[in-house]
Amino acid sequence: MSLFDLKGIEKLGTLKLNGDIADVSEDTFNLTSNLTSLYITRSCIACVKRTWFVGLNRLTDLDLSQNAISNIEDGAFEHVPKLEMLSLNYNNIKSVRAAWFRGADKLRWLEIENNPLVKVGNRESPFAHLPKLAWLFLSHGLLTDIHVNHFQNLTALKEVELSDNGIADLPIGVFRGTGLLYLFLSKNSLTKIRNGYFIGIPGLLLIDLSSNKITHIEYGAFSGLPKLSDIHLSGNRLTFMRKDWFERLGALSNIYAQNNDIVALDGLTFKKHFGVKHRVGKRHLS
Repeated sequence: MSLFDLKGIEKLGTLKLNGDIADVSEDTFNLTSNLTSLYITRSCIACVKRTWFVGLNRLTDLDLSQNAISNIEDGAFEHVPKLEMLSLNYNNIKSVRAAWFRGADKLRWLEIENNPLVKVGNRESPFAHLPKLAWLFLSHGLLTDIHVNHFQNLTALKEVELSDNGIADLPIGVFRGTGLLYLFLSKNSLTKIRNGYFIGIPGLLLIDLSSNKITHIEYGAFSGLPKLSDIHLSGNRLTFMRKDWFERLGALSNIYAQNNDIVALDGLTFKKHFGVKHRVGKRHLS
């Protein structure tokens, strides 16, 4: 007798599986149509097939982390009309294609962290089929290039996690038109913060740029961010900080700039001129 022959299996709401699962037959979940959460983790899945989830009309959460996934069939999630959360962490995904998510237009939370990810789509948005996407996690990968269209039309997007990749530059206006509140770009290879990186996201509350290689911030780089309250700049290569970097940031409450090589604050104290709490490394400041 298999698990799916057990009495009452049709009433299951959550199912967690792991082991040596490499494939799933087409009718595996026929008797579990009430599932809302499905976890198939720590297994051997290499390819996610579109026939696996037929009949799971109530499924909202799907976790396929810690497998060996390198490919996902186009439309793999189109039989899961209520899917809201998808985790693909700790797999072998090297690129992301828009066609994977065709039909998953209710998806709000997407995790593709800790993969050898080198490419997110081409010039088109790989998330074009996800109009309700609000939380996107792409950290701990090998990304070096972000295209200006990658986040296009994602008006519901609230948080993007791109930390611990190899990103050295961003297209001007790459996040324009999103609803971003939180942006994480720590542990990349940024050397300069250019004016225009953050244009078109007036609701932004927090930017984390810590542990990059930043030596310079262009005038106006943070302009147009009236709600920004926290800026993380620790662990970079800044030697000075200027008042005009932070002009017209009326909501700014915290600047974190520890572990830089700061020797000057433009002759100003941030508490006096901005009313903010600031933390800078004391190595060169007395």
